[in-house]
Amino acid sequence: MKKTLVAVAALVATGAFAQVTITGVLESAILSQGGATSVSNGTNGTEFQFGLSDDLGNGMKAIGSVALLMNPADGETAYANTAIGNATTAGAPGSVSMYNSYIGLSGEFGSLKLGQQFSPTFFVSAVGDVAGRSGLSSYKAGGLTAQVANSATITSPSFMGLVVQYQKVLNNSITAIQGKGHSGYSLTYTNGGLTAAYGGETNSVYSTTISGITETVYGVSYNFGVAKVHAGGSGKNTAKAAASAVGISVPFGAVTLAVGTSKQSTTTATDYAVSYGFSKRTLGYVGMNTTTGASNITVAGIRHNF
Repeated sequence: MKKTLVAVAALVATGAFAQVTITGVLESAILSQGGATSVSNGTNGTEFQFGLSDDLGNGMKAIGSVALLMNPADGETAYANTAIGNATTAGAPGSVSMYNSYIGLSGEFGSLKLGQQFSPTFFVSAVGDVAGRSGLSSYKAGGLTAQVANSATITSPSFMGLVVQYQKVLNNSITAIQGKGHSGYSLTYTNGGLTAAYGGETNSVYSTTISGITETVYGVSYNFGVAKVHAGGSGKNTAKAAASAVGISVPFGAVTLAVGTSKQSTTTATDYAVSYGFSKRTLGYVGMNTTTGASNITVAGIRHNF
């Protein structure tokens, strides 16, 4: 046993083992709408992510991720995930949903990831959304779908602040919206407090009656220190009306105030939020959403990052 432990220690010391990290978010909130109150997933939901990094030498690494979603409120799936066969409604008690799971390589060339991943346009829309496209965000732009299964994603290294990303579905017959021919791209520029992004997404086969859906998305944010402003939008397509959003967040020590308004067609929504950082990892928040033609939504929750 002692010899085995010494051998294992030697392997670890020489970096023979890949580094595996466990990170995630634990979150729940009280949500009220139209007189009904429930415990919800909050703004982002509960997630456990297992990350892999293996140094292959010469500046190259093997990278990987497996992310699991669940709902601590009732033990059901946090989100439906038809891309891996989950039903469109919550799953059975104790079930989980997998997303953002891939394996790939990174190096001086950038990175290549294979699996189920966020679409490039989803990240673009997050730049323009004061809520960062959280689960309760009213902003309706940023990709025909947030998660793209069976995809290959190539990300370039940074060229003086500019990063280019391209994603292609190789073959996916599980969901029509991610059919074969689905592709997306983004260009993101970061310099100091400025982040500006633009991207597009196309489906050559959407369904038996709709084809050639294309969406373009842009987002920009600037951090002035005393406040951070956001603006974004998406072009009109057969799946959605054109959408736009503006927002601002202002920190006051551990407290941050945020307000954002978005519009899609004739529907306007406004989100208000106050958050308090109990520590670097634990955050409490209260928020409200008002949307034309719908009951107001209020939410109060707590989130812990680990």
